[in-house]
Amino acid sequence: QGMFGIFEVFADTIIICTFTALTLMVSGIGDALATYIEAQASFANNNVCNAGAGDYRPTLMAMSAAKLSYDILLEKGRSAIRAARQHLRTPAYEDVVEATVLLSGLGFECTGVSIAHGLQAGFHVLPAKPLLHGTGVGYCTLIQLIVQNDSRFAEIFSFCRDIGLPVCTQDLGLTAENRDESICALVDEVYGKRWNVANVPHYFSRQTLIDAIYYLDTYAAEQACDK
Repeated sequence: QGMFGIFEVFADTIIICTFTALTLMVSGIGDALATYIEAQASFANNNVCNAGAGDYRPTLMAMSAAKLSYDILLEKGRSAIRAARQHLRTPAYEDVVEATVLLSGLGFECTGVSIAHGLQAGFHVLPAKPLLHGTGVGYCTLIQLIVQNDSRFAEIFSFCRDIGLPVCTQDLGLTAENRDESICALVDEVYGKRWNVANVPHYFSRQTLIDAIYYLDTYAAEQACDK
């Protein structure tokens, strides 16, 4: 059983490059970055896509689009952000716009989501200023990779750090005074309550999710010292 539809996507990169704030570009990449990683976890777990009422399976086209988006982002994302800072419309910039708008959109609608989107959905309980959706999803993608013990973690961490996505709780606006309480509040808001948080092919506990957040802080601090 599958899904079919007719749609058009139009993105004027001259307008986007000239007027779009860099923060929006970074956020879009953060959201798109999660697409293939979440699609893989969902496919391995329940094989149900986001569209519909749980009665459609992911399409091969969507999985391929998600993978292509992921590959383009990692290959050309840094270059695209460098161009975006100066409002330059380079070929890499245009490719990354396509990856974030079209390819990740196709991948997202016709595959499934997992920890990255599920955890980000609880960010409203944090005391800091709200983040753009994709900015939070980019951070939570790192948490998902840690929970999955995924070998791609170090590569994705470096990418997120280089383009300006948050890589630690301090980047989320948390402080030493409110970090512990905020982490517990965030995990309590989503664990056992958001179906997509558990949409991975293995069980993990509430404490595993908490430990992953602390681990990311530790890793980020070590990487900062090494620079």
